[in-house]
Amino acid sequence: MQMVPTVAGCMICVATSCVLFIIILIVNLKINILQSKTGSGVILYTLAFRFQVKENIRALKLAYRVLVCIGVYIFVLCIILFTLFFDVIPSMNQILIFLLENCIYLNPLVICSVIFYSIAPWKKALLHDYPFLQSGFFVSSKTQRASSSKASYRQTADLYFTQLQTSWFKK
Repeated sequence: MQMVPTVAGCMICVATSCVLFIIILIVNLKINILQSKTGSGVILYTLAFRFQVKENIRALKLAYRVLVCIGVYIFVLCIILFTLFFDVIPSMNQILIFLLENCIYLNPLVICSVIFYSIAPWKKALLHDYPFLQSGFFVSSKTQRASSSKASYRQTADLYFTQLQTSWFKK
């Protein structure tokens, strides 16, 4: 009974964090869409601001993947714990205890694998070192399309130097 306020407080903190996470992601995605539009009446953002928005989106996507991984991991642990606590399958208790211990001790292996696979250069190195991971399940078409965007880098660099030159002339 004494733990109820603590659990309720934790639930409120988690819910608030999730709502703020979603709001920040939506705001950054909307700004990114506004930046990508061309034509009259479009707000022009500085290169630093656009870079920051893209980095925010990249970081939030990584955080989303890690949080989903941790959530699934905790869900599996809870299922194993409830199965043990309520003695659902008494003949499997030893195996469930073994699984529970391994889940507790090996969680960095799962979480770090998700992080490695979520960062583009690390993913590329991982796929190069382990070619069997290049099946359709592990490689998305987004990754293959992202590698062919050298022209956009040149346009970004040209825009940066144009903005830099403009700022010099204003002084």
